[in-house]
Amino acid sequence: MDIRKANAAPLLLEVGVCTDVGLARHENQDAWGKFPPIGPAVPLREGHLLVVADGMGGHERGQEASRLAVKCLHEVFFSNPEAAPHDRLRTGIEQANARVYELAQQDGNFAKIGTTCTVLALSQKEGALAHVGDSRAYRVRDGKIQQLTQDHTKVAEMQRHGILKEEEARHHPARSVLVRAVGVAPTVEVDVEGPWPLRAGDVYVLCTDGLGHATPEEIREAVLSSSPQDACDALLKLALERGGEDNITVMVARLVEESARGPEAPRTSAKERATREPAAKQTPAPVRRQLRPGVLVLGAGLLLALVGVLVWMMVGGRPARSGAEGPAPVAEQVETVEQAAQPARTDAAPAVADQSAAFEANAAVDEGDRLLAEGETDLAVVQYQDVLRTNPLHMGALDGLGRATDSLVRQGDAARAQAGCAQALPWYRRAQILRPADVAIQQRLASCEAAR
Repeated sequence: MDIRKANAAPLLLEVGVCTDVGLARHENQDAWGKFPPIGPAVPLREGHLLVVADGMGGHERGQEASRLAVKCLHEVFFSNPEAAPHDRLRTGIEQANARVYELAQQDGNFAKIGTTCTVLALSQKEGALAHVGDSRAYRVRDGKIQQLTQDHTKVAEMQRHGILKEEEARHHPARSVLVRAVGVAPTVEVDVEGPWPLRAGDVYVLCTDGLGHATPEEIREAVLSSSPQDACDALLKLALERGGEDNITVMVARLVEESARGPEAPRTSAKERATREPAAKQTPAPVRRQLRPGVLVLGAGLLLALVGVLVWMMVGGRPARSGAEGPAPVAEQVETVEQAAQPARTDAAPAVADQSAAFEANAAVDEGDRLLAEGETDLAVVQYQDVLRTNPLHMGALDGLGRATDSLVRQGDAARAQAGCAQALPWYRRAQILRPADVAIQQRLASCEAAR
């Protein structure tokens, strides 16, 4: 198709966006960017960049990674306007990967962080896309929706190998376990698409995996039946109604001819825009309900009681003992001596957090061991990998993942002996996903594939 003919009339870009912490998380680790950051409808003559990123790493680490990726993409893309858009996108993600990885190496608190990144470049002539992770980009054209990105997850790989069906993959417990992300290794492989010619009427949707429970058909209906911002709001509402298990970010961009656009909608105030369209560095959690006065009074009472307890602890500690009560119990004496021998701690909260995290990791490994013993290998793998995402050197999780892989190989061997290679291949393929460099697994796969 001749790109000049496809874009005979000047195009406008109408953009809507919303982000939400969801119902199960305490912080929003998603980030997004719309550059240049001006207005809900702007001409496409100079080119525009839309990006969503979903950070990982726990606490504020994932948030740091996603924001850094968005910032880096913005800087790189607009610093070299003479280069082809798809080349600038690839370079932008590669540099974002280097910066996030460097951050992780410099600070021990960032030992395992990363982010997904899906970025779309649109100009008057063409579009281009770059992608790493499991955030997604869709295009709705001529009433049909097409997913433009490929999920970089273990479940998606299993689906592409024919191990899982689409419905099984959608509800698989390991559907969010990534095999590729920005910042977790010194280099990253970037999927790049484009350039392709743009057409008036095209609608592009970028979203993090928090929107995963919405089907492509539901996304198509939402963007075709309302404005970009209303479509974002409707999709967010749908995700929350279905559990809101993760942070949710949705961007909808529609291309329209300048001459076809109706009267301009009333302009919103700066305060309204800040509330509805936060900058890439903001991750607000919108309030969903108002508190009643009775609840406020109760909360204030509880707060005062807590303050009283804290003051009592700071001033008096334990109640004074009378002489008739005799000496403190032995356990209490030991505790007092040990406390006196140690300098006062100023990092009690981080210490408690570290202990809590270690306890949760060990509990997850124990649960994985139980599942593995019961033959639930896939569910056990999910437990081990969840631990390794935040603690990649956890020996229990590493050992468990190795035993799970061995279990898959043994099940493949048993299936091969009983029913032949056709039944063994799915087991070997799943084992190879977990241990891709294992020569013995590769040989089993090659032997079975040759025998088919």
